[in-house]
Amino acid sequence: MREVSEFIHTLTDSDVYVVKLDENPVLDVRDSYFGTVWEQVDGVCAELAAIPELHHGFNALGVSQGGLFLRALQQSCSSVRIHNLVTLGSPHMGVQSIPTCSPTNIFCRTAVRFLLRLGFWDAWVQKRFVQAQYYREETAYDKYLENNIFLPYVNNELPHNRSSMFSSRLQKLNKLVLVGFGDDRLIEPRSSSLFGWVNETTGELVPMREQPLYKSNALGLRTLDESGKVDELIFPGNHLHLSKSDFAKLILTYFRRNSDDTVDSKDRPNSYKHVKRAPWASKKLHDSKAAQQLKEFAQKKQKAENAPSEAAPITTVEELDDLTNPFVNVSRKLRTTAASAFVTVFSHFFYEINDVYHSLLELFSLIPQIIGIVYLSVLFTNREMDTLMQFAGQVGNEMFNYILKITIREPRQHGFGMGYGMPSSHSQFMGYFFAYMCTWCIIYRREQLKSLVTIAKMNLWALLCTCVCASRYLLGFHTAKQVAVGFFAGAIVGTVWCIIVSILRVFDVLYLLLEWKLLQMFSFKDTIPWSVNTHHRLWLDSRSPNKDD
Repeated sequence: MREVSEFIHTLTDSDVYVVKLDENPVLDVRDSYFGTVWEQVDGVCAELAAIPELHHGFNALGVSQGGLFLRALQQSCSSVRIHNLVTLGSPHMGVQSIPTCSPTNIFCRTAVRFLLRLGFWDAWVQKRFVQAQYYREETAYDKYLENNIFLPYVNNELPHNRSSMFSSRLQKLNKLVLVGFGDDRLIEPRSSSLFGWVNETTGELVPMREQPLYKSNALGLRTLDESGKVDELIFPGNHLHLSKSDFAKLILTYFRRNSDDTVDSKDRPNSYKHVKRAPWASKKLHDSKAAQQLKEFAQKKQKAENAPSEAAPITTVEELDDLTNPFVNVSRKLRTTAASAFVTVFSHFFYEINDVYHSLLELFSLIPQIIGIVYLSVLFTNREMDTLMQFAGQVGNEMFNYILKITIREPRQHGFGMGYGMPSSHSQFMGYFFAYMCTWCIIYRREQLKSLVTIAKMNLWALLCTCVCASRYLLGFHTAKQVAVGFFAGAIVGTVWCIIVSILRVFDVLYLLLEWKLLQMFSFKDTIPWSVNTHHRLWLDSRSPNKDD
C-alpha cells in the first residue's frame, strides 16, 4: 500500500490516507480475517469523520474486499462522502467459495480451517470471521438471508431500518467504478466484482442488469447506472494483476477534482488535498524528474477535460508507459506475479524471468543468505569458538539494524520492499562481514597481509559487498544514502566486535565460556586464531600411518 499511495500522490498531486484497522501491520492483517465487519466499518467511519480535510469529501480506492467495505462505509456513514469509488476485484455480490490461502498466511489458513469445521452459517463464525460475512449461496438463499450478518444488509436484500439510507447514499456517488479481472481465481464467481453472479445450477453468467437486486432497485443501483454513474471495466489476468500503466490510467481518469460538489472552490484545500500526507512519503521521489513528468501529464490531462466528474474512457497507455517506466525499476513486461515473478519476504527478492540484467542484480541480493548458510555450515562442522563469536556478532548487527530502522523511520526508495529503508539491512550485513574478516586478518594474520592469498580473499570480500550494495540501489529498494549508511554502520559494528572478541580472548573470557556444558556437549574449541594451517595440519594427521597411536 505504500507503493500504491506514493504512486497515486505523484500522479494526482493529492495527499493519500491509508485506512488501517491497527497500526501494528501484523494485527492489521489479522483484522482482515477476524472480526465483525460492521464494527470495523463503524470504527473507520469515526476515524475519517475526525479528519477535517475529509469533510468536503474524497475519492476512494478499495482493493479486493476493501472495495466492498468502502461501499458499506459510503452507504452507512453519514459523516463521510465519497465522490468517486473505484473497487478493484471486490466481491460486491459475495463469494460462493473460500478464497485460496498463501502457504505462509497463517491468519488465512486458520480462518479457513475454522470455517470448514464449524460452517459458514454458524452464529459464532459469522461474528468472528470476515470472509464468512460475505459468503453467499443462492442454492441456500434462505439460510444466507437468515444467518449472514453483513452482505444481505449492505446490498438491501433484506428490509431493515437503514434500507432507504443505504440506497440514497449510494446514489450520491459521482462514479462507482467496478473493476473485474477476466481470469480472477480468488473471487468466485469472478462476475461478483461487477455485481454479477452465476446460475449455480447451470453455471451460466447472470450479469448485473439481470440480477433481481438491480431490477428491484432496492439498493438504488439501477438508478445510479441509468444516471451514467456506473462504469464496468474488465482487465485480463488473475486477481489484482493490473499493470502500473493501466492502474495509472484508472487513477488519472477517476481521481480528479469534482466539479459538481456543492462546496465553493475557495473553501477547498489547494490541489484537492483532502487527505493528510502519509508520514513515509518520500520527498526525493516527489521531486524526481519522472515524478515531475507524471505531475505535468496529469495537470495537462485535467486542464484539457472540462468535466472531471464525467470519466473519459481508458484508451492506449503507450504515452503513460513512457512516463512510468523511469518511475520504477520493474520491467514493464511484468504482468502477472504467478507467471513472471518469485517473491520471498525474507530477502526482498523479486525475480524477473525475462530480464537478465535485473535477474542478475536480484541474485546478488541473495549473497547475505548464502553467507548465512556458510556460517552455520562451518559452525556445525568445525565447532570453533571463533566462528560462533563472529556469527553472534552478525546476529547482533541485524538487531541493531532493526533498531535503527524503527528509530529513523525513513521509507524505502519508491516504497519497494517491506519495512523501512534506512539503513539497508543487506548493506549493513555485508559491511559487518567485510570489516570483521579484514580486522580478524589484521589481528591474527598480520604477517600474511601481503601474501597473494590474503589479498585475493580481501578483494573477493570487497567484490561481494559491491555486488550486494549496488544491487539494492539499482533495483530501487534503497537510496544511495541508505546503502552507504548501512554499509558503514555494519563496518563499525564488525570492527568493534572483532576487537572486543580479541580482548575477551586475551583475558580468558572465551576459555571460561568453553567450560559451559552446552558448548562442551557439542565439542566446541578455540584453535583457529593460533594455528595458521589448521586444516592442512589436520589433513596431514589423518594421513599419518601412526594416527591410531
